[in-house]
Amino acid sequence: MIDATRSLPSHVELGEGWGPSSLDMKRGWDEYVPAGTDVRDPRVSPLFATDLEGLPPALVLTAEYDSLRDEGETYANNLGQAGNRVELTRCLGTIHGFITLTGISRLARETVADIAAYLRRTLL
Repeated sequence: MIDATRSLPSHVELGEGWGPSSLDMKRGWDEYVPAGTDVRDPRVSPLFATDLEGLPPALVLTAEYDSLRDEGETYANNLGQAGNRVELTRCLGTIHGFITLTGISRLARETVADIAAYLRRTLL
């Protein structure tokens, strides 16, 4: 949740039926952000930050069927355009929170292993 406006296409395309809905996200933002706050303020919505230079390397994973998908992918692209090292992966066929299903999902287990490999490459 890095865009309190919830204005990107995945909020419309995947706004209900695949996990937390766009309305669930609205409820979360309403609980987090006081009424009258500028929701485009980067301190509220990091997606709207204009100075992203010099940030640490980032791994951004998105789920194909997640209303938050476009937020993550747009932010990853913004990081890359600012000259930061960023790896972006859209996990095909997945829903919000799929990574917590390692007990029943081979893809979730593989994704956790990929995250661990990224951390080893990046931090060691």
